[in-house]
Amino acid sequence: MGARGHVFLGDGMGDTGIGALLVRLRSARGWSQQRVADEYNALEGRSAKTGKEIGRYEREARVPVPYTRKYLAQLFGVDVAVLDQAVAISKGQRDGG
Repeated sequence: MGARGHVFLGDGMGDTGIGALLVRLRSARGWSQQRVADEYNALEGRSAKTGKEIGRYEREARVPVPYTRKYLAQLFGVDVAVLDQAVAISKGQRDGG
């Protein structure tokens, strides 16, 4: 990882879709999907996310919106641009790009 645990685009994640990236970030911490949801909810101050929702993001059944990506970036200690780029890659793959 980059300085102080932050992941930057130069860390080999520049060609990873959002689902695979979220799995990689979660697995690096040894967290379950529910743990990610619990940590997210604590950070956001609500109880809106579930482990099932995190799983949907990882399977790319749903793509986290910018508001959600902001909190996921904080949670995983990455620049939000890393998640934004991963979403763009996933959308490009889905659109046949």
